[in-house]
Amino acid sequence: MQNRWLKNGLLSLLLVLLIGTAYAADAEIHRHPLPASSKELVWEPLPTDGTKLVPGNYYLTTDYTVDQPLSTDIGKNISICLNGHTLYASKQAILVNWESTITICDCSKGKTGSIQGTDANRSDLFLVRRDDDDEDEDSGTLLLNGCKLSGVWGVENCGGTFEAVNVTAVMERAFLYGDDGYEAKITDSNISSSETAIIVSRNSLTLRNTVVQASEYAIKSISSDVEIYGGTVSGESADISLNSGTLQLHGRIDGLDRIDVIGNGTICANAGGTEPFETSKPVMLYISDRSAKLAGQAIVTDAEEGQFELANSTEDVYLIYDAESKSYIYHCPLPDLGRGTVSGTGLTWRLDGYGTLTISGSGAIPDATSVTLPWPAYYSQNIKSIVIGAGCTSVGERAFWRYQYLERVRFENSVDLTLGDYAFAACPALKRIDFAGTGTIVPGDCVFESCEALSRVTIPSTVQMNGTYRGAGSGYRMFGGCKSLSAATLDCAYIGPFPFEGCSGSLCLTFTDPNVRFYFLENQSGHPINTYNSAAVLVGHTCSAVQRLTNERYNSLHLTFVPIKNDQGSHQNVIVDVAVAPTCTEAGKTAGRHCGSCNAVLAAQTAVPAKGHTWAAASCCAAKHCTECGQTEGEPLPVSAADGNVTYVAYARSEDLPEDGAVLCIARYDGGRMTAYRVLPLNAQNRAGTCTLDGSGTEYRLFLLSPEYCPIAVQRMIQET
Repeated sequence: MQNRWLKNGLLSLLLVLLIGTAYAADAEIHRHPLPASSKELVWEPLPTDGTKLVPGNYYLTTDYTVDQPLSTDIGKNISICLNGHTLYASKQAILVNWESTITICDCSKGKTGSIQGTDANRSDLFLVRRDDDDEDEDSGTLLLNGCKLSGVWGVENCGGTFEAVNVTAVMERAFLYGDDGYEAKITDSNISSSETAIIVSRNSLTLRNTVVQASEYAIKSISSDVEIYGGTVSGESADISLNSGTLQLHGRIDGLDRIDVIGNGTICANAGGTEPFETSKPVMLYISDRSAKLAGQAIVTDAEEGQFELANSTEDVYLIYDAESKSYIYHCPLPDLGRGTVSGTGLTWRLDGYGTLTISGSGAIPDATSVTLPWPAYYSQNIKSIVIGAGCTSVGERAFWRYQYLERVRFENSVDLTLGDYAFAACPALKRIDFAGTGTIVPGDCVFESCEALSRVTIPSTVQMNGTYRGAGSGYRMFGGCKSLSAATLDCAYIGPFPFEGCSGSLCLTFTDPNVRFYFLENQSGHPINTYNSAAVLVGHTCSAVQRLTNERYNSLHLTFVPIKNDQGSHQNVIVDVAVAPTCTEAGKTAGRHCGSCNAVLAAQTAVPAKGHTWAAASCCAAKHCTECGQTEGEPLPVSAADGNVTYVAYARSEDLPEDGAVLCIARYDGGRMTAYRVLPLNAQNRAGTCTLDGSGTEYRLFLLSPEYCPIAVQRMIQET
């Protein structure tokens, strides 16, 4: 009975241990739902081997530094839980591909997970890509929830969808840079920037209960639809810059006291409903003379919705919104800082109170190296924007060189315009270049060189380079040394020498012309990038010069070709790379294919390992040798001899012998003269034996002879003294 109780007790204890072990193992599994979801998910540790992630849910087990952006294939979705840890990014942290969704969240209850750009990281923490198409299904989606961000640039959204909830971001530059037809929503977040916090262009942005603070503008909106519901919006230069598009204001918005209106925009201040617009102080609207203007009945008011619209006029005004009376009051604009003519030309110039220098009329701006231009006295602190008018034919050498506060240049030329050497070079604050004119633009040397704040640019087909190395039309180092430049779209038909030399370490260049030509490919010098140990993605048409450029090995560049949307190219000159058979010592190759026009590898040749030697053992007739290539090692096996008694062993295989019986001839030599010999049959039964040679001499030789007595192998066997 005692044994039975003991047995039952042990079984119960074992069962308890097994259940406890299983429970402990289950407790270690990372489980929680995605934000705004109730479905519990199982998460797996984030791989740290740098490979592209397969679809799934991952979590950080410790702080982790990424050297290459975390990403997944096009059309795939992943989620990453920071789990209270920090993801450090020496380059880009997250790349969201077309038709993909990446969710970043944090489930920790104590320390909040964060993503930080290191000191060396001057690129975006996140890049949301699209397939050069405004359709939603071709766009990436980035979702951030409950995490912290810090670094230089935050999110660059190239046409995708971006949502942030309960995010804290401290950035040196923009937290969000959105361009080209995307949608962004930021809720319950806190954003601060040492420059402009949010930049949107041709997009929609919705802010709800979010604090946005910046040393320059809190929000820059260009041809976009922006809605703000409560929160705080505060910038030292101005709170909001509105260039066309719409701005809708709802609820109480603290910090808002100035809006710069630079385009024909519509501002809707909700005066009723559940979220009427309120502010803690008057809001000033500064309206530039070439953009949105007011006069007479230009303000259109809707009593129910409290809207007003800024319409075109010849009068410059700005408005003050009074929070108590909820009324808008006209005020005079800032006075011009200067105006006049350009001596010896038909050009006039005007510098308005907002820092925009406009060149009008017709003629050429002279070289600053030969004459004193009329406006330099103002540029050191006042010129922030330059507009080159329709009739300007030339911008002279160094005309605007080293303008420290210049942020934007706009070309509205309707005639051919030549840009002189270094015309806009070394402008450290220049961030935007608009080629808005219809006339041709002919660039000289280093036109925008060392404009270190420039991050994106589009070069239209009106910019024409002529194939020369230096001078007018060359485009030599057009954007050389623009260290923040990360993306450029080129519609032009010819690319001159070194246009992007010394730019950022990771460029994306898109070439839209299927027949684009490169100075480098025609002259084997002047590579477009030519930056040591840098990487670049070249987007273009299949089998175009773009793909050929990608396949050209040049210094330490790492170039990747990506076919452009609506690719018009195809490989017509397909060459078969012949297979190479391996030898005993040399590796071979499989067959492959490549394009003879652009050198693109269509089917790579793979190495076939060397076969290695097939050795035949040494015999008295021959040394150890390879039956495939004939290579030998060592010496044949010797025969032994004493006083003319010869002992031999024949190692020849039966299948190596002639059909009609070979013979073995053993001869004795003295001083090179045969003194005796003996012929012995050699077959499967007779392979070893002893014979006596009576002649004189101590040198012995063995002959393997065919029936016709033709030597099959002749070898000196042994020489004894």
